[in-house]
Formats: sequence, structure tokens, C-alpha cells
Amino acid sequence: MSKHQISTLLVLSCLGSQVSMADVVDTDLLTEVKTAYYQRDYQTLAHQLQAPGLSPLQQDIWQVALAVARQADNQKDLLHALTERYQDNAEAHYQAGRLWYEVKENSSFINKLGYIDLHVQHMLRANELAPNTPKYMFEAAKALAWENLWGWDKEAAQQLVVQLAALDQQYHLVAAMDFAQNTQDSRTGEQLITQVKTEFADNLRLMERAAQLQLTYDQKAPAQQSFYQSCMLTPHDVTLLPKWRDACQWSAHLSLQGYGEKTQGMAAISRLLEEDKVYDEDYVQSLLLQGELAEAMAQPLLARQSYEDALAITKDKASQKQIRRALKALSR
Repeated sequence: MSKHQISTLLVLSCLGSQVSMADVVDTDLLTEVKTAYYQRDYQTLAHQLQAPGLSPLQQDIWQVALAVARQADNQKDLLHALTERYQDNAEAHYQAGRLWYEVKENSSFINKLGYIDLHVQHMLRANELAPNTPKYMFEAAKALAWENLWGWDKEAAQQLVVQLAALDQQYHLVAAMDFAQNTQDSRTGEQLITQVKTEFADNLRLMERAAQLQLTYDQKAPAQQSFYQSCMLTPHDVTLLPKWRDACQWSAHLSLQGYGEKTQGMAAISRLLEEDKVYDEDYVQSLLLQGELAEAMAQPLLARQSYEDALAITKDKASQKQIRRALKALSR
């Protein structure tokens, strides 16, 4: 038996030994765990997971999520073990589907299709186990859109979108935008963008998705504005933090390319840096974006400060080389 297999068995045998117990959860602890995870504060998350208070299911889910976030050697074994242990639990399959997609993002191209397959399987299984649950229906509708692998089941996806309209307007509108994009129905897509920007300008999930759809339609200046508006919203739901970060970075990136207002792009990336408290390589990339934008706006002092801050944090040799080159150019 390999070290990875032994590690997997030890983790899940300890965490899952009480599967039959009632699903009693310390809700405050669970909120803290989710907050640390979505803030990328994995050191705090690891500490929190040592405290009692989570159900066996939640304990297992977030231990596996931590392993995937840290790209642990046994992350795939843990993911397989999670859904083996909770074969008939919709949330376990939903989280596994989400995490397999994360594994895909960090894998080589040759392995990506297999991980997408696992992502789709688990999202569809979650919806089978708990039908009429909006977040599972939404993810199932997205999963059905991987047409290159399974054939585009347009009718099944459309049925889920229609059903969502009666259950959850927010998920329905996001699913409708996904469906419009997947079916190349730009007319409906444009109508949905207008509806969101008119009726839901304070909804981060919807505004960010509308901005992404504008980007798909090559409407880069309007997309920059929509991303900026999304970035200025407060992500009260911690699960939306990744979308909020993306919105801030897209606003800055597009403005740097000459689309929309550079002042908005700078405000967006500055807001992201002010709110982001974990100084990792993702933070470094935001600093580099701020530095480039500052140069484009003829703000050399801010550019230098951004690059120096990034250099003090990064451990990536390629980033260090890039930063030193940028600092040298500023000194000319």
C-alpha cells in the first residue's frame, strides 16, 4: 500500500467514523471554515478543522477542499474516497464535482478531459439525489453543456432552466445566460444582460455573469464597466469571493488594454488589494496588475511601490524576474 493510500485511509477513517451520527453542526464554526477557505487562508482553515463542531460530512468535505487547494499529493484519492463514503449524499457529490473542476484547473491539458468527466458525473448525480434544489439544478444545467464530450443535451438543459424560474430567480437568470451563450442565442443574451443591469444592479452573482457574457460578445468597454460595478459591490456571501475577485481583476485588465476607464480599473484593483488579506501569489498578480496600470496612468511612484511590494512577497522565480525588469525600466 502506498503512502498516499495510507494517508487517505487514515484521514477518512478518522473523519468518517461517525457517519451515522446526526448531522449536527456548529454553524459559527462552519461559517468560519467557509470564510477561511474562500479567502484562501488555508493556514487558518487547517487550524479550524482541528476543532470539534462539524458533522462528519462537513469535516470530510472541507478536509478534502483543503487538500485540493494545497494541491496535496493525495488529493485525488481523497476525492474518490469522499464520494465512496457518501455515495447517496447530494452535497458530497456537489462538492466533489466542484473540487474536481479545481483539480482540472491545475492539471496538464492531457488530463483535463478526465477531470471534466468526473466534474460532470458528480454534478449530475447531486441533482439526481436532490432534485428541485436550485444550486444542484443550476450546476447540472451547466454540466450538460459539455457538448464536446457527451453531446449537447439541449432539451434537458433547457428544462432545468425553465424549472429554476419557479424556484430561484437568481439561479434561473444565471442559468439562462449560460444557456443563451451555449446555444449562441445572442438576442436572448442581450435581453438578459439588459434585464440584469436594469433590475439587479446590486446583485454580484448576476452582474458578474452579465459582464462575462458581454465579454463573450466582444463588448469589452461595456464589460469593463459591468465588472467595475460588480467589484464595487460587497460579497456578503463568502462563496462569491472568487467571482468578486475576478470582477475586480477583469475591470483593471480591460482598462489596461484600453477598454473603459482606467480610473475605474485602478479603483477596482486597489479595492481588491485593500480587502484581500492573504499575501500569496494571487495577491502578487494583483499587485503586478496595479503596477502596470499605474505606469499606464503615469503614476510611477505607485507603480514602483506595487512592484516592490510584489517582490517582497513572491517566491516564484519567473515573477521575480518580471518584477526586477519592471523596476529597472522605471529607473531609466
